[in-house]
This record gives sequence, C-alpha cells and structure tokens, in this order.
Amino acid sequence: MPNKIRSLFQRLPEYSLSEVDPLFETAICDLPKEIQVAYCKRVIDAALFEIQHNACQEKEKALKKLIRTAKREIKILTC
Repeated sequence: MPNKIRSLFQRLPEYSLSEVDPLFETAICDLPKEIQVAYCKRVIDAALFEIQHNACQEKEKALKKLIRTAKREIKILTC
C-alpha cells in the first residue's frame, strides 16, 4: 500500500511533443499555432481511440504518454 501512495506523488517526466512525435518535429512545428493545436487534438483523439480498441498494456502506456505530451503542448501553444 505505501508504494501506491508514494507513486501518486511522484511526478512524471515532462517531454515536448517534438521528442515524442517525429512528424510534429519535422513538419507541424513550423506551421501556425492554430494548426499545431488542431494536430495535437487529433493526436489525442487517435490515441484515445487506440487505447479503447487495444488491450496491449505496453502500447497503452506509450499512448498515455503521447496524450499527456500533446495536452501539455496545447497548453504551451495557447498561453
């Protein structure tokens, strides 16, 4: 039980979307902010769909990381 509680307070490492998604790094990051935000939203939607239709735990972990990163990128772009 203490490990579960401790894990709640540990911070997850933060990544930029460029580190996680090569397409964003090479093509999308040079486009206007509105298009970048729309791309991030599509990435989130696609990852959520994949999670719902995929039982692989390892892939789900990677997709959740991608979702967190895309949400963080949206926050950065809209501030």
